[in-house]
Amino acid sequence: MGLTSLHTKQGGQSMGQKTFQYLIVPVVTDIVNESLSTGVFPTCLKRSLIHPLLKKQDLDRENLKNYRPIANIPFLSKVI
Repeated sequence: MGLTSLHTKQGGQSMGQKTFQYLIVPVVTDIVNESLSTGVFPTCLKRSLIHPLLKKQDLDRENLKNYRPIANIPFLSKVI
């Protein structure tokens, strides 16, 4: 889903969405293009927050093997 496809329930874009689109799209485009042209991934986007998630609700919560790591990475890291 691109930024141009963000719509309100009435089917049109709100003023806030249009403003957001015109402000953020050029910045994101510049960051992605620079990263791809130089072959350098920004260091600040290499960080993630790891949360343990219990594999099944009926498993023992005290056993660490019953958890899987879930990494929350910045949105822009997924784009690049």
